[in-house]
Amino acid sequence: MIVGVPTEVKDHESRVGLVPGGVGALIDAGHQVLVQSGAGVRSSLLDAEYEEFGAEIVSSAAAVWKRSELIIKVKEPQPSEYEFLRPGLTLFTYLHLAPLPELTAKLLEPISGSWDGRIRGEVFGRNGHVVGKLIGWRSPKR
Repeated sequence: MIVGVPTEVKDHESRVGLVPGGVGALIDAGHQVLVQSGAGVRSSLLDAEYEEFGAEIVSSAAAVWKRSELIIKVKEPQPSEYEFLRPGLTLFTYLHLAPLPELTAKLLEPISGSWDGRIRGEVFGRNGHVVGKLIGWRSPKR
């Protein structure tokens, strides 16, 4: 699978969807990882660190989204990213849809795709208790 990590574009978001060690784990599992140049800078992670773990650094967000089968992000897609949603793409992120009717509508468009509502995993806190759920959005291949 080709996994993409674009730079977060939401205002005041300095995190990155995947750290270099995560890239290494995905590479070791046989996946290819594309990281947008500068994606980790606001988290004090340099492109060279991603390359050390096997990532390919890609110059633009459009190229990361276009070439990837799975996109890993911290925050929900922003309006500037809606154009990148396409059939067959899997989006791994937190979705805060209640205040975002435009994004909700975009994800529910029959042509673009739909959220299947399945929980993909759980997030555990330091005490071992479940503190969140990971969901996945996948558009059907057409």
